Amino acid sequence: MKRTFLKSYVSSIKTGKKNAKKGLFQPAIPSTLDSNFLIENIKDAVITLDPDHCIQSWNPGASEIYGWSEEETIGQKPNELLKTNYGSFSAEDILGFLQTRGYFRGEVIEQHKSGEKIHVFMSASALYDEAGGYIGIITINKNISERKKAEQKILQLNKQLTEKVNLQTTELSHIFDRITDGFIALNNQWCFTYVNHKAAEIFERYTDELIGKCIWDVFPDIREGPIYKNYQEAFDKQEYRHVEFYYAPFRRWIEIHIYPSSDGISAYFRDITEKKKVSDKLNKTTRLYQFISQINQMILRSTELTSLFREACSIAIETGKYRMAWIGLINETGNELRPVMFDGLDTDYVHVIKIVTDQQAPEGNGPAGRCIRERKAVFSNDIRNDVSMLPWKEAALARNYLSVISLPVSRNGRIIGAFSLYADMINHFDEEEISLLGKVVDDINFGIENIEREEERKKTELSIIKYYEQLKLSQEIAGIGYWEQDLNGQNHFWSEEMYHLLDQKKNDHSPNLKDITDRIHPDDREFFMRELENSVQHKYLLNTEFRYITKNNSIQFFAINANIVYSINGEPVCLKGTLQDITKLKKVQQDILNEKILSDSVINGLPGIFVLTTTEGKFLRWNRNLETVSGYSEKEIGDMQIFDFFEEKERLLLMNRFALAFENSEENIQTNLLLKSKETIPYYFTVITIFYENRECLMGIGIDFSERQKNLEELEYTSNQMQELSAHLITIREEERKRIGRELHDELGQQLTAMKMDIAWMNKKIPDDLVPIKTKMKYVLQLLEGSNASIRRILTELRPSILDEYGLLEALNWYAAQYLTNTGVPVKIVCPQQEIKVAETIATSLFRIFQESLTNISRYAKATEVFAHLTFTDEEIQLSIVDNGLGFDPQKEQPKTRKTFGILGMKERIRALKGDFVLQSSPGNGTSIKVSIPLLCNL
Repeated sequence: MKRTFLKSYVSSIKTGKKNAKKGLFQPAIPSTLDSNFLIENIKDAVITLDPDHCIQSWNPGASEIYGWSEEETIGQKPNELLKTNYGSFSAEDILGFLQTRGYFRGEVIEQHKSGEKIHVFMSASALYDEAGGYIGIITINKNISERKKAEQKILQLNKQLTEKVNLQTTELSHIFDRITDGFIALNNQWCFTYVNHKAAEIFERYTDELIGKCIWDVFPDIREGPIYKNYQEAFDKQEYRHVEFYYAPFRRWIEIHIYPSSDGISAYFRDITEKKKVSDKLNKTTRLYQFISQINQMILRSTELTSLFREACSIAIETGKYRMAWIGLINETGNELRPVMFDGLDTDYVHVIKIVTDQQAPEGNGPAGRCIRERKAVFSNDIRNDVSMLPWKEAALARNYLSVISLPVSRNGRIIGAFSLYADMINHFDEEEISLLGKVVDDINFGIENIEREEERKKTELSIIKYYEQLKLSQEIAGIGYWEQDLNGQNHFWSEEMYHLLDQKKNDHSPNLKDITDRIHPDDREFFMRELENSVQHKYLLNTEFRYITKNNSIQFFAINANIVYSINGEPVCLKGTLQDITKLKKVQQDILNEKILSDSVINGLPGIFVLTTTEGKFLRWNRNLETVSGYSEKEIGDMQIFDFFEEKERLLLMNRFALAFENSEENIQTNLLLKSKETIPYYFTVITIFYENRECLMGIGIDFSERQKNLEELEYTSNQMQELSAHLITIREEERKRIGRELHDELGQQLTAMKMDIAWMNKKIPDDLVPIKTKMKYVLQLLEGSNASIRRILTELRPSILDEYGLLEALNWYAAQYLTNTGVPVKIVCPQQEIKVAETIATSLFRIFQESLTNISRYAKATEVFAHLTFTDEEIQLSIVDNGLGFDPQKEQPKTRKTFGILGMKERIRALKGDFVLQSSPGNGTSIKVSIPLLCNL
């Protein structure tokens, strides 16, 4: 193929900006949009035109609306291709708007590829470069054909409603013509002289019952009404009178024409009850149709929900003549209906009522709650006697609300609220009015959906602008430039980041391939050109790197990726790609190489063995120590696996431990390393999982464990010796306590008692008048008594005699009573057995642990209650002690100022008896100590 495509490299429309001179805001939109993004997010047509107003880009949304593919439209005039009808404007007028105001928005009619007419809302903006130069137009076209059809449907409905009103008016006129009048004649005394059959029918009397009788006697209830007044004025003034009135006893509307004469009155009667009903119905129907008409007109001009709801309520009051109207929406939890807009008389009503959607609550069974659940209009034509209106009856009647209807408000088929209307008449809502109000709410629902669609369209437009702003920012952050080049050499495009990367000025000249190729390092230029040509000829993605010489002769590294776009005939027509500055990446790679050299030095300097293997056990890296210790050469290790260094009997276990290392990220393994000489050396390995060369691997460090193993064996022997010594010391200490106790009791105690008896005898022999001597003797006796008490206390602390005489349980209860006396804190001891007999060493240890625990509680816990539980079986004995004190963190090191070994002493006692000691505590949750001692091991 020809290499003319190398002469010019990129094409596009510059990203727009705010032009300070023109005061225009130009959205930043490249000429070629990302197809995947548009397919997923944009359903409108996005079309860009070059300065000659030819189509430069055509997105999938445009193809969906107009039926033309991108290849069929590029380079054509859109008004010629789409046969655009601008209405009262011309194409020149539109260009004038774009040049003066920078934009045009309006409705036009265009043609689909199939010839079908399409109503389109066009939003066109002029594009300028940074210097203010005109570079083309971008239009975002929305197909509004469905909306136009809906508007036409509404206009047709209004026309039908008007024709229906006219038809009913004509029918009513015929009814009026068929009504027959009644006639009566009265003399000067107001007595009937003539009554025709129609009049008698209207009066619900026979003619004979009326002739000769006074009208005021026959109908006394009208004497105080307008009839009497009009009759009297007509006769007195000899003037014609006409009056209409409702006569409750007959339940009729009567129209009377009164003609006076000198000798009496002649009157024509007409029953106009049906006329009144029809007239009222006609007025009501007319009012409702006007209500619907104004709602429809309001919907066409509403742009947001708040104004839609506000005007709907206002029209209901002004045109619909309702007493009050409100619209409520269901809250977020779906359990309550909250009024958001209202109008009419006494609108404070919406603030004193509560409406829920729960059928179980009384407030959920009114018209509003039911209409939401049942998805249909629900009404009450007599609030006074409707039990479902009890929660709101008092407030409604106080405002003269006698009838109410609620209709469900929906959005895309989902109920979101209710429209409620109130009237001041009983039985106000008949079948026809309910049907027409249903149409009103249907129109409101249509308006809600239409507003949301329009808001979604605006959001989409903003998302396009935001997307390209983010795209530009991401290119700047990532240091990636985008470029396009038509292979015919006509259209080229560079993103702003391309100019920045190549240190080119945007307005100096059009982007050209030579701007790149002339500065490619001579050693890389031929390879780059060959790769570029091969990618076009062989239809594969161009992906290569090259060195670039900047204007100040420094070297930069670039990575270029390009995709070739082919025509239907398979000919390459365009290149699209990215350019990324990888200078820092190259530096990092070199640093990594240097780091590897350093890491090799560090690894080889380790005192132990270092290995790095794949998940299958193949060696990736190792240090020289492995070769030195094992006796294998570098080549031999390269052909081996990690498991070859261990005996066959240990391999399965090691495989399982390595698998655990992958699960837990780390594992410690002690095993024998198998040398080339078949000898083994104990080694301790720490194995961890790492990512190396984009895959998960195992890294292990092994230390020769021979010397340490000997030390561990010696340490274990020493530890056992120390435990035996500790147990022996505890036994010796208890024996010593018993011995000291016996000596104190047998010797010192007896001596003190003998001294007390001798001094008491001497005190009795001294005369009473020797007061100083008597006082001194009394003081000595008190000292001897205190000494005896001290000896008893010391004996108890050394070893309470109750432990030897009565056993463990009695000793614990005795000490708990002493603790309550000394501290005021009760200790509750629970033991299912009445008597417990255990070895002396066990009883002593449990008593000492109980004693030490209570001592610690009194010192540190500040507890108000202590619970102890003692259980005894044939196998073991258990003691648990729990307090509700402050608690502490057992894992935290205790302050060095606290010189205590209480817990350590308890642990040593239990360890000497081969038992278990468990301590649990946390700040604020008290402390629990549980010990268990096996009995079979201590017989």
